[in-house]
Amino acid sequence: MRLASLNPPPLPALLAALTKLDIKTTESLLFEHGSPYEILSILPPGTATLLDLEQLFDQAVDASSAHGASGLQLVKANQVSLSADAVNTVPLLTDLSTYPFPQIVEISGTHALERSVLVLNLAIQYLVDSPTTSALWIDCSGSFHASLAESLAQRTPTAPDVLSRFQVSSAFDLDTLYELVNFIPDNQERQINLIVIDPITAIFSPLLSNISSQGHSMMVDFMRYLRSLMTDCQTAEGRDTLRLALVLNDSVRTPPLPSNSRTGDRSANSTVEAQSQMRPALGPSFAYLSDSAIWITKTRSSIQTAKGSETLKVELTKSKFPEFSTGQSSLEVHLDENGVLQHRVAAEVMTGFTAMDETV
Repeated sequence: MRLASLNPPPLPALLAALTKLDIKTTESLLFEHGSPYEILSILPPGTATLLDLEQLFDQAVDASSAHGASGLQLVKANQVSLSADAVNTVPLLTDLSTYPFPQIVEISGTHALERSVLVLNLAIQYLVDSPTTSALWIDCSGSFHASLAESLAQRTPTAPDVLSRFQVSSAFDLDTLYELVNFIPDNQERQINLIVIDPITAIFSPLLSNISSQGHSMMVDFMRYLRSLMTDCQTAEGRDTLRLALVLNDSVRTPPLPSNSRTGDRSANSTVEAQSQMRPALGPSFAYLSDSAIWITKTRSSIQTAKGSETLKVELTKSKFPEFSTGQSSLEVHLDENGVLQHRVAAEVMTGFTAMDETV
């Protein structure tokens, strides 16, 4: 977490002096420059006292560590989420307005382009269905589909202002990503309700290493900060809140299965093997940093579709929200040749099976 984001913030003179020494984050303060006494020795005279630095260290440790919760608190929280008001609305994987909030959703899959196109469809539709909401799309790879966003907006004459409520920014490094996220609670013109980071892999994958945990610590710290920001927005009085954060994650190929020593056959079905070898990037621990996880793959259509369309299978692989247990765990969607969401069909429900054939 950036030192400037701490609450309450550090003394202005101390923060400015630490910034000049390239001590901008809690990780840098705690792990890279020694004890408070050692840092005090390199600060300009009169900048701060030893007590000020010790208090800043305590504040940084508290912000960077996980807070404990008793079992009783967790049970009470679970009972609240299972209330009748929460269960009355069944979440749909392709309808962001039905998602429980606040929550962070990891969206990964085998085809990055189709994944981004589908999420862009869902984000635009979310703004159309909720006229008072706004969204921020953070492009981390320079691949945002501006023409598709414009095309989708033109198909919604009932919401002519949809693009004015849809902000797009680029972030190619962690500092820029923090600056954009920090801007959300300070935006006086319009409160952001939905944030999409596409893909977060481009930011953190270069930082991860097998010989150092620093990159992993930076990734965990950012995700915790994003969660704390959403919680703070929920508690702010008199303001609409940051409800959803969709974090798009690339996929990587796992090592191939060992071949049979006698036959040399790895799998009876090479397609199934290829699908099983793909997994979300950023390591297994990233799954613990989100509230829900969705996996998107290409599949064969179960109904007749137009030529040039793509069929995607959207699967809910995990969620901490009980509301999703009454919703869809798997869904088939169709994108036409222009990237526009057309149908969602064959929804498999965790408690059984149901069928949907609905034009969006």
